[in-house]
Amino acid sequence: LAERWRRLDGLVLSFEESVHIDAAVEPVYAFLHRFGDRADAVPGATRIGMSERAPGVQLMTVELPGADGRTRTTESVRIGFPHAGRIVYKDIRDTEQPALLAAHTGEWSVEPGPWGAGVTVVARHHAVLDEDGVRERYGDGAEAVRVARQALRSRLARESVAALLLAREHAEGALARRA
Repeated sequence: LAERWRRLDGLVLSFEESVHIDAAVEPVYAFLHRFGDRADAVPGATRIGMSERAPGVQLMTVELPGADGRTRTTESVRIGFPHAGRIVYKDIRDTEQPALLAAHTGEWSVEPGPWGAGVTVVARHHAVLDEDGVRERYGDGAEAVRVARQALRSRLARESVAALLLAREHAEGALARRA
C-alpha cells in the first residue's frame, strides 16, 4: 500500500449497512455471535464453520461458489465484545482468484435504541481493493477501479443485509414465541 499511496483513495472502500430490530441487545448479539451455526447466514454459502479458540475469539470459515466455478474459501478471525454489543473481524484468507480484496475488516454493532425502543444493528466494512486483481478482472484505469469498487460494495452489502435480516427474523421471532 505504501508504494501505491497516490492511488490509495481509489482503492479504499468504507461503508455501513444497518437495520432496526424490535428486540433487546442480547438475542441479536447472540445470533450474530453464533451465526456460523446457520447455513443461510451468508448468501450462497455451501458451508459455514465456526470454532472458538478462546472465549470470544472465533475462526469462521465460509465456502462459496467462486466466479470461476471452483469453491472459494474465506477465513475470518472474529473477536466478540458482548458487553459492548460488538463483534470485530478481519478476513485472513480468501482463495478468490483473481483476488478482488487485498484486505477486509469489519464490525457488527448492536446499538440500543433511544428510550428502549429496540436496537439498530450496524455492519461496517473497511476494504482495500487488490489492484492487480482489479486489473485482471476489470481492466486498467479509473473506470475499472470504479466498477470494481461498485461490484465489491454491492457484494458486501448484499451479504451484510442478508445477515442483518436473519438477525431480525431470529430476534423478533424469539420475542413472538415468548409472547
